Amino acid sequence: MARPATRRTPAAPPNETGRPAVRDFTGGAVAHVIEMQGRHREGVAWLDGLKGHWGGANDFINHLWWHRTLYHLELEQYAKVLEIYDEHVRTGRLDFYLVMHNAASLLWRLELYGVEVGDRWAELAGFAAERVHDHANPFNDMHFAMALAAFAALALWRVPPWLVVLACAALGAVVL
Repeated sequence: MARPATRRTPAAPPNETGRPAVRDFTGGAVAHVIEMQGRHREGVAWLDGLKGHWGGANDFINHLWWHRTLYHLELEQYAKVLEIYDEHVRTGRLDFYLVMHNAASLLWRLELYGVEVGDRWAELAGFAAERVHDHANPFNDMHFAMALAAFAALALWRVPPWLVVLACAALGAVVL
């Protein structure tokens, strides 16, 4: 349903800056559908077709770039995933909840695929450490915990983050 409705949507009108406004939520809905159907190459093409409307939009654009990384991840194009992470996913403000969610969940997926993410966890863990008492949203808490656990696992114990979660689960601890 999302795809036909979005494809019939006329060109986005200009926003207050005079640039075309992004059709972010409809584009995001289609991106979810395409990903769930495993049509990864089509997803890259779909988002490429929308990029011309992204100028002047808010940090939701980082979420559309995150969707694009998921397509590349499934296509095993890991260098492209890291490139997009650095240039687009992580360029938003971490205090916008979705930017933190995108960054942490993408790095976690890369770790599960065995991809070396370098020191990218440090920034996210530092941001999360400053907010451990916020608890405004359980989904935020989960992503903060993910960043802190991953950074600790890599920096302190030199083990993959998923191994720490597995160990905690085996011990009966509450985990993400």
